[in-house]
Amino acid sequence: MKDSLGAFLRHLSLEKDASPHTLRSYRTDLVEFAHYAGSGDPSTWLGDVDTRTIRGYLAHLHARSLDATTIARKLAAVRSWFRFLVRRGVLERNVAREVRARGRRGSWSRSCRSTRRCP
Repeated sequence: MKDSLGAFLRHLSLEKDASPHTLRSYRTDLVEFAHYAGSGDPSTWLGDVDTRTIRGYLAHLHARSLDATTIARKLAAVRSWFRFLVRRGVLERNVAREVRARGRRGSWSRSCRSTRRCP
């Protein structure tokens, strides 16, 4: 798939009826990830992205002191793009799905462990 990012954004727009704001956010987040993960046409480097690449990207975002919700949104965008690419046969597996974003201090995960009431 020559323009995998463009195809994904068209998919969001036409098939998922995503809002212009959502499309703009996804485009911004995914272009930022693409600049971090590779250079040039994504079809030349997407297959080389692994969990270490994505963890490195998350570390890069944390180093910029971005809010945990912003980092989670950016990871969600990458996961969605990779899921789309797997469904289209461009990638064999969604490595982004295997990576978790670090939570904020005091996040629900800590209270979940103490109360044993997890979503």
